[in-house]
Amino acid sequence: MLEKDFIEQANNLPQSFLNAMISDKNIVIYGGGAACLWYVEWLRGHGIEPLCIIDSDLRQKGSYIDSVEIKSMDDVEREFGLYNLCVIIGSPKYKREISEILKKWKNVPVYSFETEIYCNFIKDVKMYRKYLLEHYDELDDVYQSLADEKSRETLDSILKGRITGNQDYFSNVMTLNQYFPDDIISLDENETIIEVGANDGSTLIELLDRLNRKYKRIYCFEPDVKCISIIREKIEKEKDDRIIFIPKGAGNKEETLYFKTDTEKGASRVVESGDYDYFIQVTSIDKEISEPISFIKMDIEGMELEALKGAEKTIKAYKPKLAICVYHNQEDIIDIPRYIKSLVPTYKMYIRHHNYGAAETVLYCV
Repeated sequence: MLEKDFIEQANNLPQSFLNAMISDKNIVIYGGGAACLWYVEWLRGHGIEPLCIIDSDLRQKGSYIDSVEIKSMDDVEREFGLYNLCVIIGSPKYKREISEILKKWKNVPVYSFETEIYCNFIKDVKMYRKYLLEHYDELDDVYQSLADEKSRETLDSILKGRITGNQDYFSNVMTLNQYFPDDIISLDENETIIEVGANDGSTLIELLDRLNRKYKRIYCFEPDVKCISIIREKIEKEKDDRIIFIPKGAGNKEETLYFKTDTEKGASRVVESGDYDYFIQVTSIDKEISEPISFIKMDIEGMELEALKGAEKTIKAYKPKLAICVYHNQEDIIDIPRYIKSLVPTYKMYIRHHNYGAAETVLYCV
């Protein structure tokens, strides 16, 4: 189990980077993939504008990511020189490959650390350390309740990664087959499934392939009608009335939630009804579904605990296999396992991590 001394004292790499920065440094990000956006946002959040983005794919040269131009290494060296340059690796998945490429710039400092978690889930590392220390007994309770050593190692490594920003803690425990790890989740032709947060249908398609189209029924909760239309197009050839769409969000009760869009971050937050950009209708699993359920998957941007509370009767009655995301809120990795265990004490609980960065941590219960 993670020691208290580590929680209190372990060095945070992003903070060390900020402490080391000299104001006239030219900071560039290497890696023009999706993860790059978090590095741009994190730097700007600390008053730093990246000079440019470097990408090995020369076809990207001259294009922009969030108003930051993509250039080649040769362009950067020619236009800006290397004297005041430093590089942040902006693609955790290709950290080793990028590090090898950057050896060409022998005296240019290279930094690698996690940023997405500090943009989305943990705004203040000091407060997160305090939270873990204040809830250390509950955290230890979750740790002790996990069913295998791999889960305990994964939990330990995830927490270290969150505290330090060191991507290695995440990549070292990263596994494939998100939501369907072969060593935990077994599905057959008798499944009645609930997918909460169907999004663009990618998980549904994978599910259909894994089941070879042999199952009883699949319920998809998705409040965005545009997403439902996309999914319908993807599965049009299925002509399958066993897939049932519920165009609502899943929560603890029937209600309307109002959201305000943050255009800079491309994210939304719940607000009061007076000032909003859009709204969704929310219902509960217990209200919508009355038949026996064998598997529930949830990925709903931090609303998982409320949706689980709205599925209390279903979970107690049928003890379905569960695959629940536990990374959207800093409390989830403690609160969600403890809540599920209170409903079904006999569940075996596992934690797996499915990303080279901080996102995509999933709790499995069987």
